Amino acid sequence: MKRVVVGRCAAVVLAWAVSGCGLDKTVRMAGPAPQPIKAQKPALAPGQLAVTWLGVAGALVRGPTKTVAFDPYVSRHNLGRHLFGNLRPDTDAIDRFIPSKVDAVFIGHAHADHVVDAPYLVTRDGADLVGSFSATQIARGYGAPRERLHVVGPGELVDIRGMAVTATRTGHVTLLGRVPGAGSATLVKPQPLRGSDFKTGGPRFWRVTVDGVRIGHLSTAKLGKEPLPDLPVDILLLSVAQMKKEDRVLERLLPVTRPRFVIPIHHDVFFLDLETEPRPMPGFNEDDLLLDVSTAWPAARVVMPKPMQEMVLDVKTGKVSR
Repeated sequence: MKRVVVGRCAAVVLAWAVSGCGLDKTVRMAGPAPQPIKAQKPALAPGQLAVTWLGVAGALVRGPTKTVAFDPYVSRHNLGRHLFGNLRPDTDAIDRFIPSKVDAVFIGHAHADHVVDAPYLVTRDGADLVGSFSATQIARGYGAPRERLHVVGPGELVDIRGMAVTATRTGHVTLLGRVPGAGSATLVKPQPLRGSDFKTGGPRFWRVTVDGVRIGHLSTAKLGKEPLPDLPVDILLLSVAQMKKEDRVLERLLPVTRPRFVIPIHHDVFFLDLETEPRPMPGFNEDDLLLDVSTAWPAARVVMPKPMQEMVLDVKTGKVSR
């Protein structure tokens, strides 16, 4: 077992101890699990998207004609499995929590809690998987057909099933001074993989136009060093885990994306079971985030998600229904 996997999980535990923030909300009896979303949903009007937070950085986005997933992860492997075991997608959990047919899956970076469930959706639904070379190699190791896997690099603009897709380079937060799992999975390795086999690859910010609505997805609370291009979106899925003030993520990202809605994600602990009231990552404070977003981009409306609760966002009227 490689030290990087231990370091990543141990750093999360250590962060609680030294920050003293969120510890009381994490060390408690397990709460109830969320109810699965339904496969059949009401029709959507033009300008509307239905967004469901799947936990961690995962989101299911449904438009009038297309459905896409970002970093879907509902298998929720425990800490021991991440440290010592082999990681397999929990296909029963995926079928239960992601019952709708998915047209495309976008992977922000290739850690296990972002990519391990995706190959099953590619096989089950015939979906296209879009990501870094590292993400596609891992997907091949889990049996995803090669013709469904697409490497899209930073700065590229491509068409995936009639959806305009743009990739922008980002970074990854550091834990104990290092990027966990840095590097690229360059060789196809048959499944199941161990935690240390999942390499970040080049993390991406995705902008995908789903039925005319632009949605952005940041999979980790870190941007690249180079200036960001103009990336206007209607809805921003914003990972906030371990976001550092000195990185100025909000100050840099929000003025170039100019979102109408901001949906914070990746603020729950990835190696604990998903609950209706998720256990927060160390340092996450909802009130502080609301203030920081309103300062960086006052026009944005922050919508806090509940796991597996579909929200219909109307970018024309600004209304949200749950």
